[in-house]
Amino acid sequence: MHKFTLHSLDAKKIYIICILLIVLTLSLLLFYPKNCRNDENCFNTLANKCMKSKVETMNKGNLYLYEVKGKKGNDCILTIFLKTIGTSQDEILNQMLAQKGMICGVPMDLLQIKNISQINDISDYCTGPLKEAALEIVLEKVYSIVVANIGQITLEYENILSAATMNTSLINNT
Repeated sequence: MHKFTLHSLDAKKIYIICILLIVLTLSLLLFYPKNCRNDENCFNTLANKCMKSKVETMNKGNLYLYEVKGKKGNDCILTIFLKTIGTSQDEILNQMLAQKGMICGVPMDLLQIKNISQINDISDYCTGPLKEAALEIVLEKVYSIVVANIGQITLEYENILSAATMNTSLINNT
């Protein structure tokens, strides 16, 4: 009888181990994203359904990591992380943008008709350091263009003001 109890105890251990393995496998499937490595088709197939997945991909010479985190309401939450900037890029850009990311809430309706890489205005759905740095770069470029052309702008303004003044004085003289 003692051997029977020992034998049933071993069976209980085996059942517990099997249950733990099943729970662990399900946890891995539910909580960890599928790593598509650099296979964009794998990623797009999963991302279009907002299933947890990630991919590293090159875009315009820059290496990005895209990761779908899951659904929140009608949006698919994903992160976009700029890992490295292409060698042809300016060092200032590299310092401002590299190793930065942003969190995005992309509408599910949009993901079902377009792949993430095809959404040109994806930053409209995002927030975070990468978006802020990109906006800062754009503002600095616009500012430098305005400053470089301020003399021409001032001259044009003076010409318009002078023409308006002349037209007003002609009207008043008649």
